[in-house]
Amino acid sequence: MKHLIVIAAFMTLMSGKIKLTEEQYSARAFALRKTNDPDIYEIDGKIGFKKGEEFFYEGDVERLIKSGHVADADRDTVGGQEDNPAGGSSDEKTKPEELKDGILKELRSHKDKKLGKLAESLGIKIEKFVRDEVIGLIAARLYAEKMFEQIVDDLEELTDEQLSDKAAEVGVLAGNMKKDDLVFAIAEKIFEADK
Repeated sequence: MKHLIVIAAFMTLMSGKIKLTEEQYSARAFALRKTNDPDIYEIDGKIGFKKGEEFFYEGDVERLIKSGHVADADRDTVGGQEDNPAGGSSDEKTKPEELKDGILKELRSHKDKKLGKLAESLGIKIEKFVRDEVIGLIAARLYAEKMFEQIVDDLEELTDEQLSDKAAEVGVLAGNMKKDDLVFAIAEKIFEADK
């Protein structure tokens, strides 16, 4: 099993084996099946993780890493400037145009080799594109991630009642979801609607 940390704002898994803490398990028990090994579960539905969460996973690890959703938690490169080419912290609120401009400016300052590595880490195949197209593709991916994070941040500031109202508004059945899971379910709906 590979020790992973989520570096995207949110990610989901639908298959594979996973080792979780008791708290992580209880939030996702509805979609997990116990195995003979303690703390290891078979994923039997859709489960989600937010940025910074860690877990051990046995499945298509390389695809997850290349997609830019997770990183190897045992490496020292997680959380550095490389993972945030737009600069700034994730809790800064910026206007969409300022965010786009900042991302593009930062990417244009990178050398081709660094852009290639960044594109590869995001799962973007660059062989058929010229430099400006690669920058555009990377910027679009980073911008989408930042916008999702901003939606999550805004939802986390709502009261439980406001969050329930927002869930009903976007068509999410809150049921007895934990607050974090509800926030991400609502954020996914809002993000998809804005695409």
